[in-house]
Amino acid sequence: MDEFNDDDFDELNDTTLQELENNAIQFTQAQRKQDSQSQTLPPPHDPSQVENYDDLEFEDDDLDDAEVTNELLPPVTRPAVDKTISQQQHQHPQPHTPRHPPLPPQQRWNPPPVHNPPTLSSRPRYPPPVPSYNAPVASQRFQSAHHAAPYRPPPSQFARPAPPLSTRFNPPQSQSQLHAAPGNDVVAALQQRLRALESELNSARGEASIIRTNSTKAEQDHAAEVSRLKKQNAEQAAKQERAVEAAIAAERQDIIMIDDPGIAAIAVQHPGPAPNTLPFEFLQVILDHGSLHGEPPTFDILSRYSYPSDPNTSFASFIFQHLPLMGTPLNPVQLLVDFARLIIQMWSQCLSETFLRPIWDLASLLSFTLQLQTMSVVPQVVNDLVPTLQQSIFLVAEARFMRQDDDVSAGADTEEVLQQHIDTSYVLSLLNASAAACATTMSEANSGSQTRQAEFWQLINLDLVLILLTPKQRLDDIIGMLDMLCTSTLPDSIGPIIIGKDADVAARMIIDKVSLNLVDLPRAVSSTSQKHAVRFAVLRTLMAFARTPYGARQVAGHVSVIPRLVTALGELVDVLYDLSDPVVDTSSGGFSPSHKDLAVGTTPDDRRDVVDDRDDGRSGASLLISQIILLLHTLVTDPQTANVANILSKLSMSHGGSQRYILSLSRLNFAEEDLVYESAIDADTVDRAHELLEIAVTPDEGDSIAVSFGV
Repeated sequence: MDEFNDDDFDELNDTTLQELENNAIQFTQAQRKQDSQSQTLPPPHDPSQVENYDDLEFEDDDLDDAEVTNELLPPVTRPAVDKTISQQQHQHPQPHTPRHPPLPPQQRWNPPPVHNPPTLSSRPRYPPPVPSYNAPVASQRFQSAHHAAPYRPPPSQFARPAPPLSTRFNPPQSQSQLHAAPGNDVVAALQQRLRALESELNSARGEASIIRTNSTKAEQDHAAEVSRLKKQNAEQAAKQERAVEAAIAAERQDIIMIDDPGIAAIAVQHPGPAPNTLPFEFLQVILDHGSLHGEPPTFDILSRYSYPSDPNTSFASFIFQHLPLMGTPLNPVQLLVDFARLIIQMWSQCLSETFLRPIWDLASLLSFTLQLQTMSVVPQVVNDLVPTLQQSIFLVAEARFMRQDDDVSAGADTEEVLQQHIDTSYVLSLLNASAAACATTMSEANSGSQTRQAEFWQLINLDLVLILLTPKQRLDDIIGMLDMLCTSTLPDSIGPIIIGKDADVAARMIIDKVSLNLVDLPRAVSSTSQKHAVRFAVLRTLMAFARTPYGARQVAGHVSVIPRLVTALGELVDVLYDLSDPVVDTSSGGFSPSHKDLAVGTTPDDRRDVVDDRDDGRSGASLLISQIILLLHTLVTDPQTANVANILSKLSMSHGGSQRYILSLSRLNFAEEDLVYESAIDADTVDRAHELLEIAVTPDEGDSIAVSFGV
């Protein structure tokens, strides 16, 4: 070593000396490190090694004579190196200046287990070279670790995988705990997130299981329902087939085979009536029925209707489904009864569902059925028939009654729609026919045979009778109700029978409404013939009431009936003498009234008197006069009603009633049969008028009346 001069070393700065020192260390360990690189990668740099090397104090002179060997170090088993690290090292080889990876600023995974510090013999004698290391000044070059902190390379901006575990380079326990705290927080957060995801997954699996279970249950229920419906349809079809087979078998049994000797012998021994059969085939006739001429058959029209509650079944299909179950072989009329009940049931359901359009066709079909055997069918279906018919009539009649005279709003349109689907006159004719059938049909009772008239009128509602007798109703409806009331006369009641209510109250209300139409004519009346038709109907009804003692007393005792009869009588007598001037009828050789020239300036008092017939209603007025005189004569002269009638006291309550009564009777009493105006008045009417006049006036008043008429 003396051959070399070291004076120049003093002139070198600290940086140059440090580089020389590092190069010397690298050259002395170059062969050993090349051998180790062929086997394994260098272990990662641990800052604890710097701290351990700082604990040893070496002199620069010792390095000149030192020989670095690894014989004293025990053999080290190095762990497997990550392939990614080895690939990166092979891509960037550094055979001359191998570098150790810098220590990451913070462990990103679980810290390695804490071991005891290695012994001095297991530590490397020199720290690894750090290229970016700046050497300190000479006075601070080799200070101990407790005076200056060891150098730590700056943290890398790229994350590196965890170094393999090694017993030689484990960090101290204090530093391991320092880096473990942030890592534990990350692990805890990840574990918490994992548990939350597992919980959400379990919830989703539970919901999917519930949905799958419900879907399976719904499919099973649907399959069971379909199976039940198929079974029910099959049973119903089988039942209908059995019914058809039974009907066919019964029809075959009803046929008497002449070739059968047994049947012929029985017929000879016990002759009996032929099987009860209708004189026609009902099904053929009813299937060919049509409501109007030129219209399609009724069943063709019914096939277009279906209830709103069951739109899949048409009316025709509904009837065909029930036809096989109708009637009995021994009673052919039962087929008509069952068919009528079915139509009534369908009609009632239409009213319940406010489906009024099919009622017209159903009413036509029912009317045709009842006409075939009215006396046999109506009494058996009256309990179902009457409520349905009167409900239909009341629906339209109430709308008419509630409508105002000048109403042009939607109420009038509603009435027209109801009238279009429900013909009240047609329905009322069915009700009238049912009343007539019940009035003539006898039935056995405890007190003997009696009609079913009372049973029918127990089903009639009093409100229906009263509302149909109001002036706002149709003329045909008013006349129809008056005609139906003629069948309501019973020994102890008139009109509808109301259970728990006094019959006299109902009788007075009905008589008042009936007699009011004598003077307050319906608003639908537009001609003299219509006016006469209404008055004829009223007189028929009052006469029907007076046929029984109870009814006669109710009519005679009413405060308004006799004054209204007298008012109508006076008007008719005036009409009789206010006719056109008689002219010679060349065809008959007699006189006939002629039309006045209305354009001259004469205007009739009532436009309803202007008619087109040549007699100007003379025959109708004369007949009405005869009927009114007959009714008044009966009420006044009958011993049962004479005291109740008290005609003069009731006329005194009416304005001019007594004078009008005496004048009308006087004109009829002194009428001459050979004159033109009085030619329609019969002798019986004149005699009854004479008797009534004698009862009404005193002898002196009678003489003065005769003088006034020139007698």
